[in-house]
Amino acid sequence: MARSLAWTFRQASTSLLRVYPGAPELLARLRVAGKRVVLVSNAQSCYTRPELAALGLDRAFDRIVISSEVGVRKPSPAIFRRALETEHLTPDRVLMVGNDERADILGAASAGIAGVYLRTEISPASDSQVSAHAALSLAGPDYAELLQYLT
Repeated sequence: MARSLAWTFRQASTSLLRVYPGAPELLARLRVAGKRVVLVSNAQSCYTRPELAALGLDRAFDRIVISSEVGVRKPSPAIFRRALETEHLTPDRVLMVGNDERADILGAASAGIAGVYLRTEISPASDSQVSAHAALSLAGPDYAELLQYLT
């Protein structure tokens, strides 16, 4: 019952829930190219999993690692290590794509993972336009440039 109430509240209070145009296609193309696609999120599972399903993204990922389920949050390297362990990968075989310099880019770097920074309207206001710590910085969700970088 608590989950149901939490989800009802979340639906009533979330007005900006949407998918960036081109994101599902990018994820699909990466998977077709043989890339594993893993979501590592600082989120509450009781909200995130139903939202991913509502957006049709729940099957776009090979694995979903959510902070509330694993008990550690980005930027801790532990959450990235957990994802690496479950995927049986080493940091040099992984790239983090994120829109929060501290949590995503610096967090991944602390686990030895390179990052691509996407500066979006929901990036922290304190983030600079370009991350000096990222392998690549893009203005917004530039999926064509990201796909070119990844392939």
